[in-house]
Amino acid sequence: MKVFKYILVAVLGAAVAASCVKVGEYDFLHDDCTIHSIYCTPVSAPVSTQISGIIDNEAGTIEFAIPRDKYQKYYKLDSLKIRANIGYDATVTPSFSSRVWDLNEDREFTVTANMTGKTKKYTVSAYKTK
Repeated sequence: MKVFKYILVAVLGAAVAASCVKVGEYDFLHDDCTIHSIYCTPVSAPVSTQISGIIDNEAGTIEFAIPRDKYQKYYKLDSLKIRANIGYDATVTPSFSSRVWDLNEDREFTVTANMTGKTKKYTVSAYKTK
C-alpha cells in the first residue's frame, strides 16, 4: 500500500509538471495606451457634479463641454479636477491625480503603456456652452 501512495504521488506530480505553461508561450502584453473615459469636476461646489469628456481617439482630442444648467456656475475653467479610466499598466503624464488643472488653454497629456512603451498623446480642452 505504501508503494502505491508513492507511485500515485509521482504520477500526479508528473501530470502537474507537464500541464504547466512554458515561459513565453502565453504571455499577454498590455499595450493599451488609450483613455477609455474621462471626467472633470469642479474643485469646490456645494453639490456633487461631473462632466464626461468627449473622446476622439483617432484625432487624440478630448473636450469637456460644460452645459448651460444650474451647475455651470460651479465650473471654473481655471480650476478643474480630472480623472480618467485608462488601460491596465498604463500611466498618464503629467498625472491627473490630486491636481487642479487650468483648462482655459488646451493641455497635452501622454498615456504610456508601461509594458511596451507605446504612447498616445491627447489634447484636452474645456469650454462652457452658450
